[in-house]
Amino acid sequence: MKWLERRQIRRREQERRSSEPRPTTEVQTDRRRSDRRQAQRRALDRRLIQRRHYFRVIYPPDEAPTVLNADYRIVDLSQNAIKFACTNGSRPHIELGNPVDARLQFRDGDIFDVRGKITRIEQSQNGDETLFVCVLDELVPQDRVNNEQRYLLKNYPHFCRVSFDRRRIVLEN
Repeated sequence: MKWLERRQIRRREQERRSSEPRPTTEVQTDRRRSDRRQAQRRALDRRLIQRRHYFRVIYPPDEAPTVLNADYRIVDLSQNAIKFACTNGSRPHIELGNPVDARLQFRDGDIFDVRGKITRIEQSQNGDETLFVCVLDELVPQDRVNNEQRYLLKNYPHFCRVSFDRRRIVLEN
């Protein structure tokens, strides 16, 4: 028998098998239903864990944009929010819901005026700074966030694997 004939026979058998209805049992139906429910639960869990809609750039202390009109240090930046820090000694009177106007200057000289409201206030891990999260009224351009990310990944190759403390770099395990 030639290889072509064997191939044609296999195809006919496959077509015959696929056209026949498969007998399903109650166990198989229950298993499919259970698998579907588990997949839906896993999808819901993923959505609950990852709630961010915008990529966040976390800055090393020396590379963060400077705030020209206030004494803040930018900790991280996304398209719709900024986290900034103030030392506890120089903390301005900021409460939840207060408006914030900031003028950011990036390392390449670009200046952006941002406006928003304070949505969260917390202490830093070492306790010497107060962190403020400000949700912006207008989005920071996506190109700007991508440029910052590209620059940091190029100049700090361990950027995603390193935790930047204010005084030193700490490698995470």
